[in-house]
Amino acid sequence: MIRVSKPPRLVASDESLTQTLSRIGTAVEILHGRHDPVAGYGGGDIDCAIENLEPMWPLRIGINWRLCQCIQYDVRSWYWILEHLGDVVAIDTTDDASGLGKYGFPTPLLVRQQGEEAREAVRAAYLTVKRLRKGNKDPREWERIAVMARGDAAHYEEAMLTIFGPSQGRQLVGIILEGKAIPAPIRRRARRVQQLWRLRNPLRALLIASLHSRRAINRCVKPTGLVVLIVGPDGAGKSTLVAELKETCGGLFRRQMAIHWRPRILPRLGGLLGRSENDSSSPHVHESHGRIISVFVLIYYWFDFMLGGWCSVYAFRARSGLVLWERGWWDFIVDPRRYRVDINAWLVPLLGRLLPRPDLVLVLESDPENILRRKYELSAREIGRQTGLWRTVLPENVRRRYLDSSQPKKDLAEQATNEILQVLEERAIGRLGAGWANLPRARSARWLLPRGANPNVAERGLHIYQPVTLKGLTGWQLGRSVAKMGGLRLIPRGSAPPKWIRELIGPHIPKGGTLALNRATHAERYVALIIGRDGSPQGVAKLAKEEAGRAALQREAEALNGMRSLLRPPLAAPTVIAQEDGMLLLEAIQAKPRVIAWRLPSEVAWHMGAFFRRGTIAGDMRGPYHGDFAPWNLLKAGTRWVLVDWEDAKKKGEPFFDVFHYLVQAHALLRRPNARTLLRGLSGEGWVASVIHNYAEGAALSAQDAPYWFLTYLRKSIRETIEPRRDTAGLLARERLIEILEG
Repeated sequence: MIRVSKPPRLVASDESLTQTLSRIGTAVEILHGRHDPVAGYGGGDIDCAIENLEPMWPLRIGINWRLCQCIQYDVRSWYWILEHLGDVVAIDTTDDASGLGKYGFPTPLLVRQQGEEAREAVRAAYLTVKRLRKGNKDPREWERIAVMARGDAAHYEEAMLTIFGPSQGRQLVGIILEGKAIPAPIRRRARRVQQLWRLRNPLRALLIASLHSRRAINRCVKPTGLVVLIVGPDGAGKSTLVAELKETCGGLFRRQMAIHWRPRILPRLGGLLGRSENDSSSPHVHESHGRIISVFVLIYYWFDFMLGGWCSVYAFRARSGLVLWERGWWDFIVDPRRYRVDINAWLVPLLGRLLPRPDLVLVLESDPENILRRKYELSAREIGRQTGLWRTVLPENVRRRYLDSSQPKKDLAEQATNEILQVLEERAIGRLGAGWANLPRARSARWLLPRGANPNVAERGLHIYQPVTLKGLTGWQLGRSVAKMGGLRLIPRGSAPPKWIRELIGPHIPKGGTLALNRATHAERYVALIIGRDGSPQGVAKLAKEEAGRAALQREAEALNGMRSLLRPPLAAPTVIAQEDGMLLLEAIQAKPRVIAWRLPSEVAWHMGAFFRRGTIAGDMRGPYHGDFAPWNLLKAGTRWVLVDWEDAKKKGEPFFDVFHYLVQAHALLRRPNARTLLRGLSGEGWVASVIHNYAEGAALSAQDAPYWFLTYLRKSIRETIEPRRDTAGLLARERLIEILEG
């Protein structure tokens, strides 16, 4: 539910913004929108009172919206900064049921109030405490509050007593309802009383102190500011870009700071010796110092970078500040002549490893001739040398982007701003709730699992993986036990699901829900498990970004819709919930892992044969097959056997394809059955023969024809199904079987 206080104060009748606000919590009361110059009210952001604020709501954010910041500025208040098509929108949300925040205002008074006049009166009480705290003396503002309060004086008084206590509350109510200005002594006393009333018993005081401590620690550990290092040869346009970024990024941060080369915590070395500062327009005309003096200069300025990096820059970053830093430490390697140092190349990287790292490095590059048109200080050869060095000197774990500085400055600023927005978005989404654990390694994660404040959510995330070996099952069960005890919270936060995945799957994530992600073997393909607030599975989404993957999902949807009617219990296929370009959303199958998944149950073999038979036409031996019928695509869910991954299904194909594919894939990748057992089964011996016989019976075929069709299957699968680069084991296994059969 979303309600807008009268009169409506959103910037415009923006349906996209309204939908975004409605996702924040169970109920949203918009107190005021951004500044409306016509009406004369509103601020720089949108103030909202929330009931049951949902920390993971940006997962369901609309297309073209980006979450850039989430700043907790009070014990129960969060400041969300979003970007939408170049427009920055700030949303100030408070979910404070007990009135523990600095205003001491219980948000249910606003959210649950019925009747427009009652809501306006309670909102007048909220504005009263807010204006008093900010020291507002404008009589027009107090007159507006009085008009709002008189609409329902009883509710206004009730809210004021809740915030200020009985004595001070009644005094303020009397003054405001009479339309009088509040005297300065009463304003000061009211602020003190309001803070004391907020701490009115030891338990509340202790709770507020602990919440403030946790918030402060969290801000220090996870700063919301950003350090952007801008580098490149002289004339590349670093200073111009800094000036542009101050404008384009102004709404994303609470404060800004520009640094040219070093923090300047320590004084200039020459100044300590009484020397005047050299001409900054020609820094390369002076000779370099000797080796010993150069080392001393380097270490001295290293202390400046170290002290400034931690004491000044990091503190500024923790306070949601943007630091735009030109040149930086690594310029010592690229342009040592500028600093008159002559040092060994290994010393600068060695000391640099101990310094705080920037969040993003923007490297400006251009053709030397373009740079020379702006600045003649360096030769074309020197510009080329420095440009090449900036490609190699930065540490590997520092995020960097290379930008063409020859483009118009507005375009360059837009490109740089987009890079900053991307960093902010990835960081902000990764910090939502408990975040995600990237396994097995952060840099090459196959699984993104919710760390989960709720252990049921963390444990359910592991169901994105279905083990088919004893080793995999053992690790899976161990992981489930760890997750149930909250052990995933010990794993450092990793990256969040990519933006393109969130945009596709976001509308299907329920309130309070999250998702687990499994990266497929194909590039830009994923499987996502949607998890509800209580840990219940809500659906499985298959996602693809590149064209081949999207086409495969389209084929799978067509196969499921066209061939599922040929299945009979206990065989089943997942139900399609939704389909979009690049996404196929299916029902979640709550399957139990099978320890001997390599062994195909005889009843399943018979029903797979019957599936083939139902799709054949009289006089034609060809029929439908699944195409990738394998141990990992057959799930046991209660009394059902569910077939998944239908993208390779065909309506017309050779007999026995599915049963042979299951046996050969198990042989190649699970090493069971071995080649001897498999080939003996073709001759009518062992459990493999029983499986082939049951399939043949269900398909109304002769099991005696199995050896012929087996050789046909091997050749066809090598030619059409197996991808040599991805399935080397499968290719080699088939070639060995053909060699044995033909030998």
